[in-house]
Amino acid sequence: MDGVLQGAGLVAFALSATWGLSLLLGRALTRHGLARWVWNRSGVAGAALTLGGFGLAVGGLTQLGTPLGSSLLLTGSLLGFAGLWLLGPLF
Repeated sequence: MDGVLQGAGLVAFALSATWGLSLLLGRALTRHGLARWVWNRSGVAGAALTLGGFGLAVGGLTQLGTPLGSSLLLTGSLLGFAGLWLLGPLF
């Protein structure tokens, strides 16, 4: 039961951290006029983040029993989902 609660807490923290960072980054880019530049290149950045992130996640799955494997899995998943978020408007 402790593992489930720890996992749920980790997922909730990751979601809130991703939301908060994307909000701050979005406001900073909009304020400085860089939003259009980033938006025009979102396909390339999204593809790179998706491929790199899920590659890290697969590497983490192969080393799942170690702390490094868990870190790679979490980091890769977050990067992969960020890439999919950038690719979303293209579909």
